[in-house]
Amino acid sequence: MIVYGTIVWKWGFPQMSSIYILGGIAAGIVCRYSPNHLADTFIEGGRAIFGGVIAVGLARSISVIMEKAGVIDTIIYYLSLPLKSFSTAASATVMFVVQTIINFFIPSGSGQAMATLPIMLPLADILHVNKQVAILAFQLGDGLSNLCYPTVAVLIAYLTYTRVPFSRWFRFILPYMVIVWILSVIFTVTGVLIGWQ
Repeated sequence: MIVYGTIVWKWGFPQMSSIYILGGIAAGIVCRYSPNHLADTFIEGGRAIFGGVIAVGLARSISVIMEKAGVIDTIIYYLSLPLKSFSTAASATVMFVVQTIINFFIPSGSGQAMATLPIMLPLADILHVNKQVAILAFQLGDGLSNLCYPTVAVLIAYLTYTRVPFSRWFRFILPYMVIVWILSVIFTVTGVLIGWQ
């Protein structure tokens, strides 16, 4: 319904949100939840995403302030100076590494997108990195490190629930992370070499 509505009827966030709410209510009715239980479940769901909502709001406010004050152009300019001597493939790799580091501090994907993409996409234009490759660097940097960062609330919740200490999990997952990070660099460089648009 959401895919159809966004393509055909040009729905925005309010319309999509209403479909999610109606879907949640319908699922509660099918599961025979009482109105009180359904309301409690909605509140619990809201509490679970509250941290992400705050991160998105703060990141968006920082983005707006930087944009309106003209600070973002200065940041892009000075970031581009040392990277101009790099090859396009090396610049794309640096973008992936930067996104991976930033994900430690902003583990919310949407919050990280709000904070970094207004800088990374114009920077990609200056460095002749295709925007699709810059988005790939963002997605790989944001997504994969969620498996090993202690700042990711969902990971910590799962580890707490299963009673696995984070140090044990980190030792277990680190070899896999090294492999996928190397593969990520290969995919990013391949995107540059094939001119992925």
